[in-house]
Amino acid sequence: MSDYRQVIMTQVLMDCRARHVLCLNTEAQALLQNLPDELLPLTLHHHRAGEFKERLDLALLYERPTGLTDRALRQTLAEARDLLARHVLIFLQEKDSQLIHPDALGYTQLAHHDSGMLVWTFDILTYKQVPDWLNARFWANPENWGHHRW
Repeated sequence: MSDYRQVIMTQVLMDCRARHVLCLNTEAQALLQNLPDELLPLTLHHHRAGEFKERLDLALLYERPTGLTDRALRQTLAEARDLLARHVLIFLQEKDSQLIHPDALGYTQLAHHDSGMLVWTFDILTYKQVPDWLNARFWANPENWGHHRW
């Protein structure tokens, strides 16, 4: 495994405290071979067979699965984000990233390697920053009701 992939995987696994990792393709399973043994790697087959009915800790995709159309890949990334895992980590070639636009799906670019590989991540807890105005002090404060006219 390349050094940058090992570093990124280790950091993400520590950040999200993952115990169950959902591998979205076979290449993702190969990435987990050099990582801690206490991780339980699962495949989409396991998940869809009903072995796990809740969101998993981490979903992992490494490169574009062969034969998958742009639309199908976008649907897979959206499904992973919405239904399958709290954290999603994807490694895509730059050309695939330009076609798929993971940023439009809410993913954040984590790294860009010299080999042309872009690393994207999604964390359900931090994907959207809370704006300053979204608090009780400004608009949802009952003490201000009837005092100001908008």
